[in-house]
This record gives sequence, C-alpha cells and structure tokens, in this order.
Amino acid sequence: MICQFCGTEATLTKEHVIPAWISTLPSFVGKVMVNSRAGDSGKPKTFSLKKIDLQVRIACGDCNGGWMSRLENSVKVFLGPLLEGAPVSLGSEHLVILARWCIKTAIAEVNMSGYGAILPPVTARQLADGDAPTNVAVWISRFHDTMYHDRPVRLRPRRLDCTADGVYVGSLVDFTAALGPLVIKVVFVPDAIARGLEALEFDEPKPLIPLWPKPVTELSWPPAFSYCEAELVTLNFALAGISLVQRRVDPH
Repeated sequence: MICQFCGTEATLTKEHVIPAWISTLPSFVGKVMVNSRAGDSGKPKTFSLKKIDLQVRIACGDCNGGWMSRLENSVKVFLGPLLEGAPVSLGSEHLVILARWCIKTAIAEVNMSGYGAILPPVTARQLADGDAPTNVAVWISRFHDTMYHDRPVRLRPRRLDCTADGVYVGSLVDFTAALGPLVIKVVFVPDAIARGLEALEFDEPKPLIPLWPKPVTELSWPPAFSYCEAELVTLNFALAGISLVQRRVDPH
C-alpha cells in the first residue's frame, strides 16, 4: 500500500489518531466522545470509549518511526502541560510544531472516518519535510466544558463542497476537535494549489488563534476567551466566513 506522507509503496503501520501518551494524562482518564461517519455516504454516528486507542493504517514504518515520532516528542514537551491546564508560553517555533501536529492528527482522524486520502502527494510531503501544507489552515482556541466532564475528547470531521466569492473551489474537509481544554480547527481545501489559491482566511465571531498559514508570533496560554459545548458544535458548521486568497504572481 502507499504511504500517505512519503508516497512510497510499503507495509503500512498503525498511527494513533490521538497519541497514546495523552491517555496517560490525569485529565484524560475517562471517556472519549467520537463523532464519525464512514465517508460521504455513511450515516453520522457517535460512540464513546473508556480508553483512547484510535488507530488507522496510513503511514509507512519509516514515516511513523521517523519524522512522526520526532514530531510527537517535540510537541509533548509543551502540549502535555497545556492539556493539563498549566500556563504555557509558546514562541513561533513551538506554534509551527503545534500546527504540524494538528494537521497530522486531522489527517489521521479523517482517514479513520472513511474519507480516505485528503491531501495531494506534494502537500503531504511538505508536512513530512517539516513544513505545513499550503492548502491547509489551522486555528486553536480554548474549550471550557460545563456539561460532560467525563468526555475529554471530541472529534468531528466533515466534508463538503467549498465555494468562495461565488466560485466553486473543490471539496473541503473540516476537522473540529476538543482535546481537554484545547480546541482545534483544521480546514483542508485539496484543490487549492491547482486553482491558484494559497491561503484560507476565517472570520469567526469568537476569536480563533491562527497557527497556519499566518500564525501569531507568540501565545500565552490559556487565552481569556473559551468555547462551551454548544459553541463547539456551532464551530463545526461555521464555514460561511472562509475566503480563499488568490496567489500573487511576482512580476520579477
């Protein structure tokens, strides 16, 4: 089979959608709520798990044991304390690492939900080479759960057709999740590069912190604002504010 990241034909290994190390954090000992569907034609379903053990075969051994493992080791240094509610200060290098980790996590969950490969090979290789793909946008925010304290993880992927400024630009995949106090929103527009589009901009009434492609320069966690359960559901469907920026051609 073909590795979705490096494009080589190899025996694929299992990749955790939510890393196993997160399961060991005190705040994540409990249930995981998963909202999923088996591809575009499948019916949405919700199920709970007592232990975070969601895996999907999408990466070869070299990728899984190489750059993906190094990415996990880099992000857990600051993501672990953040998920436990500790104050964390992140500089630009940390934010790029976090953006890449969010994209990898979204790719794994979207595949587990039955949508299959969502990135062209060139952009998947960008991620493997240390960059964030140019047809992806990533935001984070804070989640404050007042309803279900025993459900620290919510995963909500969806796929739909995308129109910007009245022009159809292809299918769009949205991944909205809550991992403890962390809200993640990743939006993929697989056809963006071919159509000359380089960036996604998102206008949301409640602030989202941009990680990619135009990240903030630094972040002090936790932010003052937060999403509640109902707002998280709304965010999963909040796509009307997305616009795609046309790539500018350098005349020189």
